[in-house]
Amino acid sequence: AGLQPAQVLELSDIFQYDVDFFTDIRKGDAFQVVYSEKVTTRGRRLRGPILGARLMVQGKVFEGFRFTGKDGAAGYYDRRGRPLRKLFLRAPLNYRRISSAFTYRRRHPILRKVRPHLGIDYVAPEGTPVAAVGSGTVIRAGRTGGYGILVELRHPNGYRTRYAHLSRVARGILPGARVHQGEVIGYVGHTGLATSSHLHFEMLRNGRRINFLHMRIPPQKPLDPRHLRAFQPVRDHILAALQGPSGSPVTGTEQARLNAPSN
Repeated sequence: AGLQPAQVLELSDIFQYDVDFFTDIRKGDAFQVVYSEKVTTRGRRLRGPILGARLMVQGKVFEGFRFTGKDGAAGYYDRRGRPLRKLFLRAPLNYRRISSAFTYRRRHPILRKVRPHLGIDYVAPEGTPVAAVGSGTVIRAGRTGGYGILVELRHPNGYRTRYAHLSRVARGILPGARVHQGEVIGYVGHTGLATSSHLHFEMLRNGRRINFLHMRIPPQKPLDPRHLRAFQPVRDHILAALQGPSGSPVTGTEQARLNAPSN
């Protein structure tokens, strides 16, 4: 629809905390994008970052507006100045399908017993990179009984995540190490009690396993009042471009002017 491949990936990155792009997208869903563009003296056009976007998925509308604060850090926010970035990603890897969901009654394919399956099984090819859904500290990394090769992370607010049946752990992922959201921590395998290549993923809060697919992911803190006043004209300018009949892009110069902090 006129975007370059890198911009399509950028668009998915913006909304990855609210939309699972492997399972949520349907025929008839739509998007709008406003991006910056620079033109060199020789007439060459260079596309810059996406400044604003609207995504319509299964009747729900998601919006994101790029804003750069006085500290120089850029991020995407909704209309009210709340960051789109959340505590956890919607999925820890690029997967083909979910073979087993969170349930208290599931017949184990190896043990042949009905027992709780308090996690999510994501089917993916052997060696698929597995990413940390949130920033945290490594608790365990290595072989752990029926889990096979396991990585367990501790996150803020009493959350922990487990990534099991891995073929191997990524380099540098050792107990005590800090990892960042989206960082590769291991690779899909079928070690432990597993019949085929998949990732067994568990989310725990205060020691209790919870259903990650039904979880409302906690948001980050919104912009403080001082930054919110600077954000609002940027948001309104981008909104005008998204809603205008021509959808003409906002230039990088305009965004830099609007992002300039007021005295």
